[in-house]
Amino acid sequence: MEQRSVADFYFDTNSTMKDQHQAEGFIPHLTPARAPAPPKRTEAGKHYIYDEPRISATKLAEYVVASPARQKRIAQDCKVAPKVLVAPYREARDVFSMSLTLGGINAGHLLREATNIEERVPASPWQRVENPRSALALKRIAGIAELVECQGGHVIHPPSGNWGGIKIAGVYVSVNPELVFSIVHRGLRKVGGVILNTGQDAKFSLDRSHDDHSVGDYLTTLLYRMLEQRFPAGGTPPLHTRCYAMDVARGKIHQAPQAHKRLLKNLEAACEVIAMRWPSIDVNAVLAASGFEDDV
Repeated sequence: MEQRSVADFYFDTNSTMKDQHQAEGFIPHLTPARAPAPPKRTEAGKHYIYDEPRISATKLAEYVVASPARQKRIAQDCKVAPKVLVAPYREARDVFSMSLTLGGINAGHLLREATNIEERVPASPWQRVENPRSALALKRIAGIAELVECQGGHVIHPPSGNWGGIKIAGVYVSVNPELVFSIVHRGLRKVGGVILNTGQDAKFSLDRSHDDHSVGDYLTTLLYRMLEQRFPAGGTPPLHTRCYAMDVARGKIHQAPQAHKRLLKNLEAACEVIAMRWPSIDVNAVLAASGFEDDV
């Protein structure tokens, strides 16, 4: 049987949205620069072992504001990472990534898709859990979608299926926004994007902070930095006020701060510590403990 993506299903079953997107166009000439190669990994049962330092943008943003004990745990879980067979909220993320129109994020489309997902008969135990949480996430996103200023924007599709990562002080940082778009700002074309944070527990809130800067501030700074490297000066640079992190469970939007360059220095310092700590992480001890936090 032919394998089809959520995007295929979406375009086949939503002809009105399809026609609108075709009329608006996707600006195909905005081609992102190539991302650095991700670090190699080896398998160890239910985990992957990374020889070179790597971390996700969300975890790095948390690392900067975390306690020393939590920082140690984050680094361990990044080097000895549990395998994830199916990412949670996958359908909600895919639907959101296809929701941009010239009028902005189409909240009505998000709500219709939430209803479709709720009414669908689950085909597996996984879908029995996943369908209601993806539907709820889409409803929450629809409630704050108007706060994302992307009117008149056009979707920029990621190369090779994802945006990859960036290198900071020798650490590979994966930064994969659900939506990247181009807009015209004061007569110049700029790019922006949105990262979804789907963590439900309060410990995953983007409001957590240290020294007046929150996880959301650092996460949007990383998004800005990734876009800056993919769309370098002289091309279509990012606009920090259009770099967003959406805290879905708490119904909040975070925007890259004006002081993003100063925050980047804090991120660089954090990555230097991670790179120094990496060789000393005892893989066998972490595997023996086999403990990791589920951020669903």
